[in-house]
Amino acid sequence: MLGFTKSKPKKDIEKRPAGKSRISIFFEIFFRKFWSICKLNMLFSLIAIPAFVILFFITGILSASITDFITNTIIPRLGSDTDIELFKIYMHIGFCLILSFAYIAFLGVGPITAGFSYVLRNYAREDHSWMCSDFFYNSKINFVQSIIVFIIDALVFLAVNISFSIYSAMPAPLSYIKYAVLFFALMYLMMHLYIYPLMITFKLSLKDIYKNAVLLAFAEAPKNILLLIILLIVHFIIPFNLLTSGYVMILLPIYILLEIFGFIGLSGFMVSFFTYPSINMLIDASEKIYNPDDEE
Repeated sequence: MLGFTKSKPKKDIEKRPAGKSRISIFFEIFFRKFWSICKLNMLFSLIAIPAFVILFFITGILSASITDFITNTIIPRLGSDTDIELFKIYMHIGFCLILSFAYIAFLGVGPITAGFSYVLRNYAREDHSWMCSDFFYNSKINFVQSIIVFIIDALVFLAVNISFSIYSAMPAPLSYIKYAVLFFALMYLMMHLYIYPLMITFKLSLKDIYKNAVLLAFAEAPKNILLLIILLIVHFIIPFNLLTSGYVMILLPIYILLEIFGFIGLSGFMVSFFTYPSINMLIDASEKIYNPDDEE
């Protein structure tokens, strides 16, 4: 289950007064590291452009029918002066952007997410971090595992979307299988709160990373669900409501800028901060069986 830690944590947070809540500590670090997180977000967004383009086209294929449904629902209330075809184009682009940013926030995009997670983890536990060097170094040393995770994520994303569409179109009782698909998707998202943090913290095989992620997904289910709800609100529900408000050409650029300059990093920091105590318990356990000779 456990592997060797890739770095030893400092106990800065534990030195605070025992009565201080995790929420108070979160906001204390959050405001202190705010601009650093925003700069890290911009670095991540710049390097993620190739992956984002791939995701944009994948989500474009999947979202065509959804976009048609949304536009047909909204257009009647916009009035006859609306350029329907232009509005549909903006809606389609906007929905693809929302899905692409949500994919990155929930699942990540391989090696750069590994480096991104390492820096955010250090911020969360108040370890020192050199933003650029730590980002690129940890992207490099976790390259193979993170690429495989990225490929698995893409396959799971496609499989869940296709399966849900197929079973939704079937008559009962086969149509009820779609709820099993949704449950699997929820569990996979909860696992993903831990996959990259485990990868950059422990020397584990992919099999053990996924096994530990499953255990933590179940063990910390209430906290994980709350984190997913917050991510869903920030990266899907709010932008979706902006998109369907009728002011898409004004609000869409604002949403894109917020994602590029802050939302992804701030969400990642929140996840790192609130999931790290669970991972820290694994670190404490792994240090008890640590043997330096095994590193050779």
